Amino acid sequence: MNYSPVIKGKKSSKRYFKLYHASPEGDSPPISKEDLDFLRQGRYAGGSFLAGAKKIFSRLCRKIGESECTYVLSIQEVTEKSEYKIKEYRGTREKLAEPQKIKSGDVEYDISYKSTLTSMGDVNVPDTKSATR
Repeated sequence: MNYSPVIKGKKSSKRYFKLYHASPEGDSPPISKEDLDFLRQGRYAGGSFLAGAKKIFSRLCRKIGESECTYVLSIQEVTEKSEYKIKEYRGTREKLAEPQKIKSGDVEYDISYKSTLTSMGDVNVPDTKSATR
């Protein structure tokens, strides 16, 4: 058998996050219970809270099918041995006037939306470690 070597002391930069809570803001449509449950089941990887929040927000907007929307998201880190902190973000999605073309290798993608997330700070929830396990 061929095993890959384990390097002791090397910390992985991959962190994991999940959706703790989401609510619409302004004219954005409400999130159905089924969509919210579906998004809460996911585990999203990223190097920071903001990276995880962007992935969750993009997934939320695609799931709801809205081109322009604003939501407040509470994101919880669920990486093993983390403090299970919860941070809140306000996400806004806007349709671009002209789609941008991005090329990755041989594949070309059209970017039609711009998502902006703003941190609203930490959320204090008592004993979050035991609540998520």
